[in-house]
Amino acid sequence: MIRLIILLPAKEWSSEIECDLRQDMLETCSYEALSYVWGSAQDTVPIHINKKTFDITRNLEGALREFRLGDRPLALWVDAICINQRDNDEKSKQIQLMGKIYKYAKRVLVWLGPESNSVGKAFRFI
Repeated sequence: MIRLIILLPAKEWSSEIECDLRQDMLETCSYEALSYVWGSAQDTVPIHINKKTFDITRNLEGALREFRLGDRPLALWVDAICINQRDNDEKSKQIQLMGKIYKYAKRVLVWLGPESNSVGKAFRFI
């Protein structure tokens, strides 16, 4: 079992980020995995998960805004949200599953951050 967020659609880029959280079977569910630069743990912003406030890093907020769809929900696996970061036992088990989580994802989305010189250099390197 893994947790997934359902990133709810929004017509405006600046709209609040709202998600639902659900559990599903890893091998049978359809989702996309998000790989991103965490950024500073002190630089956080609130989003809403199941109508409750949840703080995420500003980098993750940028990624969710960038990949959020305007017309339909998006099922995502995002480590900072889908793994309980306060539960070391769960983190240990989920980290062991990460290879499978990325393997079974329909697609892996990569977010290096907003356009900048360093992001441009990364793409030129790739």
